[in-house]
Amino acid sequence: MVTVQCWTGAETTALRRAMRLSICAFAKHLGVDTRTVTKWESRGHTITLLPDTQALMDTALRRAPEEVKTRFDQAVGTKDQKPTTASPPGSPETSPTITQWNHHSITLAAQQITGEDLSIPRRNTLAAGPPAVLAGAALTEPLKQWLLPLNQDTKVATSGSGFSPTELASLEEVIQQFRGWTKNGQGMLVRKAAIAQLNDVTDRLREVSPEPATWRAFGVAAELAQAVAWILWDHGLHRSAQRYYILSVQLAKLANDDEQAAYVLALLARQCYELGHPEEGLEIVALAQYGSRKTATPWMRAMLAGHEAWGYALRGESQAVHRTVGLTEEYFSHGPSDDDHRRFQFFGVPGGLAGLIGVRYRELARHEPRWAGKAHEYLQEALRHPSDEPRLHAYDLIALARTHLITAEPEHACELVHQAIAIAQPWMKGRVGAKLGKFHQEAAQYADIPVVGDTRDRIRELTAANRWWMQG
Repeated sequence: MVTVQCWTGAETTALRRAMRLSICAFAKHLGVDTRTVTKWESRGHTITLLPDTQALMDTALRRAPEEVKTRFDQAVGTKDQKPTTASPPGSPETSPTITQWNHHSITLAAQQITGEDLSIPRRNTLAAGPPAVLAGAALTEPLKQWLLPLNQDTKVATSGSGFSPTELASLEEVIQQFRGWTKNGQGMLVRKAAIAQLNDVTDRLREVSPEPATWRAFGVAAELAQAVAWILWDHGLHRSAQRYYILSVQLAKLANDDEQAAYVLALLARQCYELGHPEEGLEIVALAQYGSRKTATPWMRAMLAGHEAWGYALRGESQAVHRTVGLTEEYFSHGPSDDDHRRFQFFGVPGGLAGLIGVRYRELARHEPRWAGKAHEYLQEALRHPSDEPRLHAYDLIALARTHLITAEPEHACELVHQAIAIAQPWMKGRVGAKLGKFHQEAAQYADIPVVGDTRDRIRELTAANRWWMQG
C-alpha cells in the first residue's frame, strides 16, 4: 500500500473517489464540515492538511477495505493521467467538456452550445424526450474549477469591451424582457431569441480580454446564459438547462463576478433537488458558499442556507434542517443590498421567505410526519401574503396541498389544488405542471375517494403534454 508522507487536497480527493463517496458523505465519514472537504479538493496540491487532520486521513485509509486501498494506490501512484475527452459534437444534449477554464475554452464552448441549439428545430428537441441529466462527479467535479485561478491562455489583442455602454444597457433590458416572458409562462416562445442573443454576444467576446474594463460585458453574457437555462429548466429540458447553468458559471468567472456564479450554482442545486439528487445539490451549495464567502450579501447567504436546508430535508436530517433554517432567517433579517432586489425578487415579496421555509419542512415531514405542522405554519403564513405573481402563489397552494396529504387530509388537499389550477393555467407545461404531477403521484393512495379521483383526472388532463416530466 502506498504510504502518504504528506496529505494534501489531492490525496484526500483520491481517497474520496476510491471510497466511491460524495463530498457530503466523505465529510460525514470523517466527521468534518462539507465545506472543509470542498476547500481541500479545490486547492489540490497547494494545501497541506493540519497534523491532526493528517492523522485522521491516515486512520481513514488504514481502515478502508482492500479494494478501496487498491484504487487509492492506483490513483496516487499514477503520474500520467489521461485528460478528459470532449463529448462528441453534433448532439444537442452533450456539452463540450472544458478541462481547463480560460477565455478561449469558455467562449468556444458557448459558441458550440448555442450553435447546436440554434440549428435544431424545437419540435425535434421536444420529441426526443428527456435525456439523462448529469449527476454525481460528472456534474460536481468540473464546477470546482470556479474556485481556481483562470488558466492563462493567449492574451487577446483587443482593447476595450467591444460593447458600448449603450449596447450593454440595452442588452440588460433585453434580459429583463426574457425573464418577464418566462414569468408569463411564454418562455419557450423566446427561447431561440435568447440563445441567438447569447450566441452573438459570446462570438464578439471571443475577441475581448477578460479584465476590469470588460467584466460588465462578460457579466451580461453570464446573465443571458442564466436566462436561457431558466427557460429550459422551467419547461423540463433539464439536461439542456444544466449546460447553460454551467456555462453561466464559467462566464461569471470571466466577469470576476462571484455573486453571479454563486447564484447560478444555487439554481443548479435547486434543479438537483427537484430531480431527486440531494447529495449533488448539497455539494454544489457548499461550493457556492465557499466560493462567495468573501463577497456574499446577507440575502445571498440566506438563499444558500435555505438551499442547504432543502438538501438536508430531502435526506431527513431534522437537526441540520433546523440549524440551516435558523441561519436563513438570521441572514434574511439583515435586509437586502442594492442589487439583491433584482436577484432575489421572491425574497422581497411578503411571505416569500415563509413559503421557502415551509417547503423545507414539508420535505422533512415526508420522513417524519410530525414536522407537517411546522410546514403548515409557514405555508399558511405565505398564503396570507399572496404574491403578485400567480405562479408563486400556485406553488404555495400546491405545497400546502401536498402537506395535507401527509396529514391524511386528502379532501382539503384537493380544494387547494383546484385553487392553484384556477390561477396557473399558463404554466401547466412548466413547473406548475410538474408540481401537480407530484401531487398526482402522492395522492394515489387516496384514489378511491371520489374527489381525489376527479382531481387526479383533472391533473392528468392538464399536464398530458409534459407527462414524461411528471414521471421524472
